[in-house]
Amino acid sequence: MTGFCAECAGLTLRLASSTDILAGFPGETDKDFAETCELIRRSPLTYLHVFPFSAREGTDAYSMPDRIPPRVIHERARILREISQDKNLTFRRSFLRREVRALTLAKEEEMGESVVLTENYIHARIPALSLPPNRLVKVRIEDVRPDATFALPAA
Repeated sequence: MTGFCAECAGLTLRLASSTDILAGFPGETDKDFAETCELIRRSPLTYLHVFPFSAREGTDAYSMPDRIPPRVIHERARILREISQDKNLTFRRSFLRREVRALTLAKEEEMGESVVLTENYIHARIPALSLPPNRLVKVRIEDVRPDATFALPAA
């Protein structure tokens, strides 16, 4: 898998990529989890959809041995979400002061700003500007914070 991740990283410098990941599947050892975290850190992934394992009647996993305690499952999910947030912030910061194409989504009336989704799947706010939805625009990423990305219309 390491070679595959390295190859993808070289091909996807500006591509957002995500995956679903299940934390705490029965039989997952501490070593397995540490290896998963390291693989994700080295991968070109920019976002994770993290799901804590929960046994569901009628599934094969319901009766599997070596269940992980719920507190461990939730801690592993928290760690994976933290890795995801770090990777996503790094990805978004790589676009600082760059122009990108985006689709206007909606005007956030209560905040007095518009919201766009870039071609790289970055949600960005455009403060103090009202743009109609469903328009292709070019924006410049001006500020990236852990909880938000801000852009301005490109000149």
